[in-house]
Amino acid sequence: MTVKVAVATKCPECGKIAYIEVNSGDYLRWTEGEYAQNVFPHLTKAEREQLISGTCEPCFDRMFPPHEDEED
Repeated sequence: MTVKVAVATKCPECGKIAYIEVNSGDYLRWTEGEYAQNVFPHLTKAEREQLISGTCEPCFDRMFPPHEDEED
């Protein structure tokens, strides 16, 4: 049986609270030091960033706009 947990994050820029649902075993692996991209490949980059730093996607995009020569 897979147990899911809802991880609450609060964006340090705008204060928005979000919940990301993950497998409890994966969450434990991540909190013990495995890289988020290895543990949560099924999450979007934005969701992984929100777990790591709390920063929501709109705030992250404002803080780090893409360069003209980069693709999304």
